Amino acid sequence: MKNLDRKSLFILSFCIAAAFFVISKNDRALRFSDNEPKNLAHKNSYSSETVSAPTRSIASLPDSKSLLNSSQLNDQNQDSIAVKNTKDSNWETKLRNDLLRFTPANAELKILPLLSTVKMIDGEALLVEKVLIQVHSKKFTNSYNAYVDSETGRIIETWNQTIHEKIPRAELKLKAYPLETSRKIEHK
Repeated sequence: MKNLDRKSLFILSFCIAAAFFVISKNDRALRFSDNEPKNLAHKNSYSSETVSAPTRSIASLPDSKSLLNSSQLNDQNQDSIAVKNTKDSNWETKLRNDLLRFTPANAELKILPLLSTVKMIDGEALLVEKVLIQVHSKKFTNSYNAYVDSETGRIIETWNQTIHEKIPRAELKLKAYPLETSRKIEHK
């Protein structure tokens, strides 16, 4: 008799769980159907409307509100914007000499100019170069983006630097223990 009660209890609980699953699935389908188009006959056809993705900023670039291109600089009042520096053609060699002081002797340094622009700092315009700096050696590789002063070759701002996680390797520690040969068992 107890065995019959357990079986009926199991069947009853299974039916309740199945009913709950069906009801919750229908409820979920009803909630999502509010967003779907009402005309289901054309559900699988492609729409001729153009759907644009929401605009968002690129993650690899810093805030571009302080950057001006040369046409924006000419359009604005020249008297209100003071350019702090001039463009020097040797900015890349100055930057290379500065960076080579901190790199190992066998490392290869690459400076890839990406863009010449104007950066606003405290209301003054500064001519800058956007560059990609890469350092390669046998032990490591590192790269990052930077804004470099067009006159002095000094780095103003950096971002997008490679993050290296140093994971120590476990040393293999083996210890030799002498094997115990047959011991004499003393009987009392």
